[in-house]
Amino acid sequence: MSRSLSPIRVRALLVSLLVALSGSLALQPAAAGAAPAPNQTQFSVDLLVSLGMTAGGVKLTPIAPATQGLGGLYFPVTSSSASGAFTGTVKHSGGFQLQYGNLKIGFRNPTINVRPGTPARGWLSAEPVVNGIVVPFQFPISEVSVTSARSTGGLVLGKTKVVIDRNIVALVNSVIGVNILKVDQPWATTETRVAASAG
Repeated sequence: MSRSLSPIRVRALLVSLLVALSGSLALQPAAAGAAPAPNQTQFSVDLLVSLGMTAGGVKLTPIAPATQGLGGLYFPVTSSSASGAFTGTVKHSGGFQLQYGNLKIGFRNPTINVRPGTPARGWLSAEPVVNGIVVPFQFPISEVSVTSARSTGGLVLGKTKVVIDRNIVALVNSVIGVNILKVDQPWATTETRVAASAG
């Protein structure tokens, strides 16, 4: 029998671990003053997303050069076309790894891609690594929508709400066997500080 993981099974494993992670990180509120530095994105798990899934066995470690700090995970920005309204693409280096039992899943080089709209919406994606096996493409993790964007000193500070896609919600609930996820449920936020693109 093949040991390869189908795209559907990879997606179910990824999101299941993300939900478990949200339960454990939700116990650690973000501290005031932990905003991202220029050319950096802060990723913070929402406190309301504990869902009773405080999986104490889930271990989270950053993949360098990403770091973990008072406000969550911090990713260096490698390139950005973000406008003053925080639409465009923001690419990052680093990542993070989750370990749950014998299963290890990492996310490398996360990318935020936002299209214009009211509100502006897009995707948070990354390159998964499943038990050391790299999946060599950007895999959509969650939908994002811009909650605020403001420019000061030549930099734009863009904030987004991170929401699990409705198709993934249905898939995960089916895999788990319990309707634990809800459509349009926000589970994290991002905050990015970059130079605004002239385009």
